[in-house]
Amino acid sequence: MMPVRRSLLALSLSLAVASASEAPAASSADDAAQRSMWIVRFAEPALASYTGVQVKRGGKTLAATSPSVTGAPRLDMASSAVQSYRQELADRREARLDAAAAQLGRPLEPAFVYDAVLNGVALRLSAEEAAVMATLPGVAGVERERIEQLQDDVSTTLVRAPDVWTGVAGIASRGEGVIVGIIDSGINPTHPQFAAVSPVDGYTHANPRGTFLGLCATAAATCNNKLIGIYDMTTGSGDEEANTGSTSTAMAPTLRALLSATR
Repeated sequence: MMPVRRSLLALSLSLAVASASEAPAASSADDAAQRSMWIVRFAEPALASYTGVQVKRGGKTLAATSPSVTGAPRLDMASSAVQSYRQELADRREARLDAAAAQLGRPLEPAFVYDAVLNGVALRLSAEEAAVMATLPGVAGVERERIEQLQDDVSTTLVRAPDVWTGVAGIASRGEGVIVGIIDSGINPTHPQFAAVSPVDGYTHANPRGTFLGLCATAAATCNNKLIGIYDMTTGSGDEEANTGSTSTAMAPTLRALLSATR
């Protein structure tokens, strides 16, 4: 009977080892569930605001990239100064993420990388990990992503839209034939505001371009002579938050629509 007893003992030990080996996986899953999106800002200026005095490489100050200094009408992403400074930001970002990963004891993969207007990344972190990130050299700030509800209850008056709508004296056009580009968090192509024929006054829109653009050109979206183009800039097939008119602080505005006329 001794061999049987040893076999039972070996079986019990193997089960105990298996259970112990599964514990870290469960713990890792629990840790992941506690994480949320955080925006990590780095100390150096972004491409659009770097004035050429703050950052050195190899003892030499890198050339300015901000249009306010270069005199360019806009940020030139193809210029040698921008490419050089952008590479410097990338090198420093990689070094800081490696240092942070070593500090936190796990690899870090940014969900988003920012360098044009903001120098930073979006990372999934726990509150404890975010607190550690905030203390690391080169980190200027750490802020949790939040969902903002878009409001337009004052915007129409702010841009004097009612004056245009009513055609007050001094306004020669009510927007007919003007192509308007809108960057927003979403669009409902079937909304009456985007109807080719206005449900209010029966105005019939004409497409100034004579053709459709973006998704409208591929029949991937519902378009007409008012809504003539849609460009989807999302990073996946779905959003983390519901499409309720909200926008995330960690994710850039995601949809660009082209409208013919504003009437």
